[in-house]
Formats: sequence, C-alpha cells, structure tokens
Amino acid sequence: MNNISKKGEGNRNQISSKSAKPELSLGYTQRDLKNPGVAKGILAENQRLQGEANQLKKSLRLTQDSFEKLRQKYHTRDKENAVMKEKYSLLSRFEIIKSLSLIGVGSAISFLIDKKYLTAAATGIISFILLLVVTRKDTKVKR
Repeated sequence: MNNISKKGEGNRNQISSKSAKPELSLGYTQRDLKNPGVAKGILAENQRLQGEANQLKKSLRLTQDSFEKLRQKYHTRDKENAVMKEKYSLLSRFEIIKSLSLIGVGSAISFLIDKKYLTAAATGIISFILLLVVTRKDTKVKR
C-alpha cells in the first residue's frame, strides 16, 4: 500500500515532457523533467516563488497605502499653504493702505499747523475713514 501511494504521489508531481514548453524548461533536459525528484524540486521552487510574490504584493499594498496617506497629507498642507499665502497677501495690502492712511492723517495735522484748514479737513477725513475701513477689514481677515 505504501508503494502504491508513493507511486501515485510521484505520478501526480511529475511533469510530463509533453506539457513542458521548451522556453519554460529552466535548463532541464527532457530526461531530467521525467525524473520525479526534479519535478518535486521545480514544484518546491514554484511554491517558494509564489510565497515571495504574495509577500511582495502585501508589501506593495502597504507602500501604496502609505503613499496615499502622504498624498492626502500633501494636498491638505498645499491647500492650507494657499489659504495662508492669500491671507498674507491681503494682510500686506491692508498694511500698505493703513500706512498710507496714517501718512494722510499726519499730513492733515501738518496742514492744521500751517493753518490750511480746508485741506487739513479734507485730507484728515478721507485718511481717517480709510484707516477705519481698513482696520475693520483687517480684523475680519485675521479671524
């Protein structure tokens, strides 16, 4: 009975020369391929390579998941960066306008000293209104 199972096992694992393609013979001759030991070796190597392929697939999935997380994080940071650049640009414009309106208020004071009341009033009122508007907008942008 042992002989029968071994013989059946050998037949099951044996690669026939008819089914082996010449380009897949891995350097074995037709005679070698008929040997059950060679066939078992080829099957063992096939199993090892399949295990290695499965391990590489798992590693690839993990790498792809990690890459996807990094890609999402990049896009989030990129959006935040764009918002901050826009805020900075807007704030710098407000700072320039605020400085000009403060210069206008200072000019109005110097016109008052020179007793040019009408020019001082016009310059002062326009500059002060501009300063109030910019200051109010500036506080809304900072929030």
